[in-house]
Amino acid sequence: MQYRCAKFIATRYLQSAGERNVMRTRMIELREFKNEDEELLVSYLNVESVTKFISAKLPQPYTKEAAKWWVDTGSKIGIVKAITKNGELIGSISAMTGEFERQKSAEIGYWLAQPFWGARFCFASSS
Repeated sequence: MQYRCAKFIATRYLQSAGERNVMRTRMIELREFKNEDEELLVSYLNVESVTKFISAKLPQPYTKEAAKWWVDTGSKIGIVKAITKNGELIGSISAMTGEFERQKSAEIGYWLAQPFWGARFCFASSS
């Protein structure tokens, strides 16, 4: 199942009609990060309850410079998408493909801004 989700995330963007690298559902949209997301990234990623289980590589405090690097460089590495609702950033989802005997699987990671917890947005993002 993990492989199918990762493969879906990887290929669905290329199949989207109209806009390249965008997937829409009734609840959310998955798209590339944009410069306009930087302010919300700084706001969301300075909340301990949001970042508690995210990689230790995430700088704290999370600065405007870190957000700019993420939008311009970090989010371009691998399969990484912004989760948006009504055009506004609410989180992020990524899939890291496995290596060697795990090459047909992927680990899905995500974070969601606290005001959007409990609304099944992450479930919709990975489905």
